[in-house]
Amino acid sequence: MAYTGKILVTGSGIDLTLLGPLEEAGNNIVARPKLLSPAELKAELRDAVAYLHGGEEYASGEALSTAELLKIVAFMGIGYESFVDVDAAKEHGLRVTWTPARRPDAVAVFTLGQIIYANLGIRDRLDERHPPQWTAATPMPSELSAQRVGIVGLGSIGTRVAELLTAVGCRVAYHSRTRKLAEGGLGLTYLGLHELAAWSDILVVLLPESQSTLNIIDASVFAQMRKGSILINTARAVLVEPVALANALRDGTIAVAAIDGHYRDESVNDALRAEFGPRLLWTAHVAAHTRQSMAAMVEQAVQSVLKALDNAPDENVAVGH
Repeated sequence: MAYTGKILVTGSGIDLTLLGPLEEAGNNIVARPKLLSPAELKAELRDAVAYLHGGEEYASGEALSTAELLKIVAFMGIGYESFVDVDAAKEHGLRVTWTPARRPDAVAVFTLGQIIYANLGIRDRLDERHPPQWTAATPMPSELSAQRVGIVGLGSIGTRVAELLTAVGCRVAYHSRTRKLAEGGLGLTYLGLHELAAWSDILVVLLPESQSTLNIIDASVFAQMRKGSILINTARAVLVEPVALANALRDGTIAVAAIDGHYRDESVNDALRAEFGPRLLWTAHVAAHTRQSMAAMVEQAVQSVLKALDNAPDENVAVGH
């Protein structure tokens, strides 16, 4: 017999009509679109049987400690380790699921947009009434097809970005933990991380956050890059070490950095903005926020919740069983 009860749903932009199967199964949906404080999250989870995690809050061990009825944390996205205390989830016997089969196009197209925007210097051209006087200090941009683009992380999103870039004539190389089958079909070159940094005009970071990827783009990587390079990070801010990023912006190694997401320490964000404002294209981790992408993640998460409450197997289990 399936469990039923309160299901906490967090995050904005969720089409609540897609939660219909949960209500039809006899559950009570409690939607909290605004960011919950740690205390608020703990209180909401205390009597919940399931938690559909679509927000930016962190499900800490403290928040999970009194959630005695909770069976599942259904995370909408890939990087669940950044939003759920995995050790605490294991300790409490919780199932944590993710949505690895989400549509790659939302993030891939957003990434391409950031690449084009940064490469052509569109931000600097906004509201100008006349063409600029091109000088060594204000160089004319290169066409995208003339640029060498290095991708760090060739998962489903990285592969789609590579497809889009090769379609417009870019030379594309990549680095990943293992060689990928897409390499041959797309004509990609595999390089070590430092080799890729030295080869690239534009370096694109598309790895999930984990202990092994934290600060993976550090001073040693920036040291390989040529002056005037472009950094695009549509993964997580913390994949790029912030002091090294500041130094690379300061000495001109990085001309422009586009980052979709913020560092958890607001003082780091404030310092970067204050010193490098116009050269930082900063968005609030919105790359996956299209109606189609969000709907696909919600539908996957809903099915994971139903399976967990029915003690049924689920191919999207990341923690637990």
